[in-house]
Amino acid sequence: MTTKKSQLRRLLAIYTLFMLLLLGGFARSYSNFIRGFRTGYQTAESWTSEGGYYKYLLLDIPVSTAPEKVVEASCDTDCSAEIMTDRVHVVVRKASDENPILLAFRSLGDSGYLYWAILLLPLAKLSIFVLMGIIFASLRRSVREELPLNRRNILYTRLIGFILIGSEVLEGLIGWCMRTGAAEALKGSAMTVDVSFPLSYWNLLMGVLMLFMAEVFAIGTRLGEEQKLTI
Repeated sequence: MTTKKSQLRRLLAIYTLFMLLLLGGFARSYSNFIRGFRTGYQTAESWTSEGGYYKYLLLDIPVSTAPEKVVEASCDTDCSAEIMTDRVHVVVRKASDENPILLAFRSLGDSGYLYWAILLLPLAKLSIFVLMGIIFASLRRSVREELPLNRRNILYTRLIGFILIGSEVLEGLIGWCMRTGAAEALKGSAMTVDVSFPLSYWNLLMGVLMLFMAEVFAIGTRLGEEQKLTI
């Protein structure tokens, strides 16, 4: 009984922390969305005033600047500062007579595919939060009612692993497309673009870890069922 109560307390603590992080993440995402929407709306209004042209964004581009091109500024009477840019947002202006509605889907990276791919990333993160919530609730119910582990939790854990790996590869592909586009747009300038394929190996490791946990759940469930059959 003591073990059961301690397990429930630990699961409750983890579940509470999960919900607090989830609420904090939603609050921050909502604030960023409102701020980004206002900025985007104002930017779109200024862009639509130019007939025969459209503009698109290349976001978060890693660059290096030649030493002789470093900008100097005065920070005080007795000191000076050098401003070295390592990341930029690039706005490209391009001539086109296409329908403005169609051009809106090319506002990111000059590609409708990138536009929809970027929209998939927050949906992937949201699905991970939903699946984690279902798993936590199921674990608490299993411990409280002394039920075997729900086999669907194994499927959900595997799914989280695949989503983590897939979303990281997709985000890397988006970043690489942005970088190659920026390298073409900034050709001949003082900035050199890093066109390497960006991947967060930590996120990939977390995805593999979730797949490993799913296999541990599957082995534990199978051993429990075999033990019941032998009794």
